[in-house]
Amino acid sequence: MSSDVAVASGEVTLAWEVTSRQAKHRAEDCAELFSGVPHVQNNLRVRSTTKTVTVPLGNPPDKVAQPHSFERP
Repeated sequence: MSSDVAVASGEVTLAWEVTSRQAKHRAEDCAELFSGVPHVQNNLRVRSTTKTVTVPLGNPPDKVAQPHSFERP
């Protein structure tokens, strides 16, 4: 993972990819802990975790689960 942190006039700019929103907010929180940092510009991007799933087309399986109804005694 490469990271880009720039500081100008006390303002910190964060710019790289992270794996979650929690990581994005945590990085900003950590940068704000340094004294003399009046502002953190958080340009971090959350990496998409969407995965492509390939489903074969064709005949359905022999046994498909059917919804059940339950009656009270």
